[in-house]
Amino acid sequence: MKVLRLHEVRLMIARRKGPMAAVAAEVGWASSARFSRDFRRHFHRSPSEESKWMREHLGKPA
Repeated sequence: MKVLRLHEVRLMIARRKGPMAAVAAEVGWASSARFSRDFRRHFHRSPSEESKWMREHLGKPA
């Protein structure tokens, strides 16, 4: 379940759907610190690093 939620957050980040903490809470994380740790463990980047990478490599969302 956690992996599905992480991928959902990653899509939301790509679509720039609000601040990281709000996006994490929307898919079920009560703690933004826990979310950041889980995200980094799975994707090997922090959520903000992932957001920056997506903008650089995939362009700005439509």
